[in-house]
Amino acid sequence: MENRKNEKGIALITTLILGLVALTFIGALLYMLTSESTTSGISKRYSTALEAAKGASEYVISSLLADTLECSTPDGSIKCKCVDLDNDLVCSGASGTSQKAIKVVLPSEYSNLDDYKVDVTLLAKEIAQDTADEKVEIYSFKVVSQSNKGGEPEKAEINFVYKLTTELE
Repeated sequence: MENRKNEKGIALITTLILGLVALTFIGALLYMLTSESTTSGISKRYSTALEAAKGASEYVISSLLADTLECSTPDGSIKCKCVDLDNDLVCSGASGTSQKAIKVVLPSEYSNLDDYKVDVTLLAKEIAQDTADEKVEIYSFKVVSQSNKGGEPEKAEINFVYKLTTELE
């Protein structure tokens, strides 16, 4: 009979321990659900920034092929066509200056895409071949797309190299 007196509180203690385990499990489940939605939002914002950078990259390539892509000095004081730059990235018509024309001039519909600001930098230009028949130039670009929103900034960066072959007549 004495053993039964000592077992009176065991049901209460077991119930409290099981309740604590269940509460911990529910808390962990809620934490996982909320962190998953945060991760999903970050992924969505990055995808949007990446798409903005890809769009600017396509514009750069099509403008380079059409010979309409403009480059400027970082302060915007000197502008010229990117194909007219020498290997040192200096405009061939701008005498007496050593400022490199590394900033690619984008139209406003490409430089400000919704909530994203897009900047394109010409990293290098190399004339690989210059013969009587053809001219081969290799360009290296960096495209950065960054969110204009202050709360949750998101950034995507694309670096690419493009080979431009021009048939000379």
